[in-house]
Amino acid sequence: MVSGKAFSEAGIPIDLVAGTSMGALVAASVALDHPPGQMMEIFLHAFRRNPVADYTIPIIALARGRRMRQILIEACGEALIENTWKNFFCVSVNLSSGEAMTHKEGLLWRALRASVAIPGVVPPMVAGGELFVDGGIMNNFPTQLMSSLLRGPVVGVEVATDYKLEAQVDDIEQKSLLWLLRRGRKETPNIVRILMRSVTINGDLERAANRVAADVLIQPQLGSIDFLSFREFDRAVELGYQAAAGAVEQIKTELAAETPKWANFREPE
Repeated sequence: MVSGKAFSEAGIPIDLVAGTSMGALVAASVALDHPPGQMMEIFLHAFRRNPVADYTIPIIALARGRRMRQILIEACGEALIENTWKNFFCVSVNLSSGEAMTHKEGLLWRALRASVAIPGVVPPMVAGGELFVDGGIMNNFPTQLMSSLLRGPVVGVEVATDYKLEAQVDDIEQKSLLWLLRRGRKETPNIVRILMRSVTINGDLERAANRVAADVLIQPQLGSIDFLSFREFDRAVELGYQAAAGAVEQIKTELAAETPKWANFREPE
């Protein structure tokens, strides 16, 4: 989102966008050619409502998923991936086959619904009888996939946070329900954070190789802001913009070089 704004201001064109989970949402907004201001409004609207707050009896997941579905439909409408203004793909995991899935066609909102379906938090996306969940389980930063398409230099945006999943007590299982209700939120991580971290930890193993695949790596330092820090949205955006602006200068320097060092660089026709 903020990278797109910085690139637009610098006159650097974006040909292809991709992402996983939250990154897929941002990439989709760029693919739909939303102006930066409109993108901000869409995400502010979504975060104010907290897309995973429609809790239910946890038979399939903690949330019903209706709120997330509605937000995605409002943002994407009936847009098809193959018809977006910029080329786009996102990543999910097919639980039925145990394989990563790259979504390159079909309804955009359904592909996003699959890519952000955190197991245990929201129900899986079901298509053709198969279950699709958050792509972060296998590939949370798909720069290798993008590089393999040979479309040009790859810019990767990897969000870095200092937030650590920690508890202030050692005997959680001994605590009463009353204690958990009164003090649990402050002294122990909640179930949503635990599930989110659990499903993305395998993706961390893939992340190092994906960093290498990026010709330019943008790493906004968000401190203690994490994926559920909805009230910190404005500050996160500003920190992201600062990091992207620094990367823009790096790109300009490389473009001015006689022979750019990027693996997939091609002279414009």
